[in-house]
Amino acid sequence: MRISYNWLRQLLPNLSASARDVAEKLTDVGLELEAHEEFGEGLETLRIAAVHQVEPHPERERLQLVTVSVGDRTQTVVCGANNVPRPGGLVVLAPLGCYLPAVKLKLEPRKIGGVLSEGMLCSETELGLGAGSDGILVFEAGRFDPGTLFLEAFPDARDTVFEIGVTPNRPDALGHLGVARDLAAAYELEFVAPVPTLPGTSSPIPLAELISVENRAPLRCPRYGAGVVLGVVPGPSPEWLRWRLSSLGVRPISNVVDITNLVLLEYGNPMHAFDLDRVAGKRIVIREATAGETIATLDGS
Repeated sequence: MRISYNWLRQLLPNLSASARDVAEKLTDVGLELEAHEEFGEGLETLRIAAVHQVEPHPERERLQLVTVSVGDRTQTVVCGANNVPRPGGLVVLAPLGCYLPAVKLKLEPRKIGGVLSEGMLCSETELGLGAGSDGILVFEAGRFDPGTLFLEAFPDARDTVFEIGVTPNRPDALGHLGVARDLAAAYELEFVAPVPTLPGTSSPIPLAELISVENRAPLRCPRYGAGVVLGVVPGPSPEWLRWRLSSLGVRPISNVVDITNLVLLEYGNPMHAFDLDRVAGKRIVIREATAGETIATLDGS
């Protein structure tokens, strides 16, 4: 089970212990620490930069010369990404001299097609914050001041992640809330579980008219809860959610899928989201498989 130090501190606002101390305390309370890793390492010198000008490279057809502003100065970067924003858009600049552990690259002055590149515009993958990112990180104009340190804009992008061994008698430790509760007891801190709130207004349509649940296997599934959220627009999750999931070994997919995984990692309870328009008869039936029955899984198997 992977546990985020940042998340534990959010659940325990009065926790002042360092990540090293927390690692030792986890073992003391019976949650054996198997490993730990630093997430977002090497991002200390990166800055948010504003695109000032974009020009084609004079010798390389697929490259561009991107002039960016980092507050009091401008510099030019050779970039091959196809999603460089228009002037005013914000990007992440890795300056010369920095080392990016995720791609094992130290940025040194070098010419690309005869043009000196003064740094690098980075993707989530190159920053070690996610996998399979499409192009460089881009933020809307005006969101941050050019020159802002990346970790000042996104402090949770830097984290320590603990890998703990969870024995069968400790299912409470399969979620961050359970681990935070243990640490609160160990450090003699008050523990107050967060209370979920539902934004917006309730639907005038009774829940029973939107979805029904029939549980035919109560011994295998003692409880199954269902709720309906209307008006959801599927799309990418915000950065903080994508990066938190990535740090905990879960691949971000979309806002709908990602939030169910976040709740799983918080409470230890599995969730799944269905498209209500595609639920046959607006019924969810929990049952055991029949002999010889086949299903198609999400990956097509």
